[in-house]
Amino acid sequence: MDKQRNTQRARRGAVITAVIVGVIAIGVFIATIVLFNPAGG
Repeated sequence: MDKQRNTQRARRGAVITAVIVGVIAIGVFIATIVLFNPAGG
């Protein structure tokens, strides 16, 4: 029972980490587009 609870907590932490990494990646991607295209495209 404890092992299952720990697995769920670890999985939730992995999901949160993936979301944070995704948000940062999207932010860097948008920032790169804005920097290299000052006119907005």
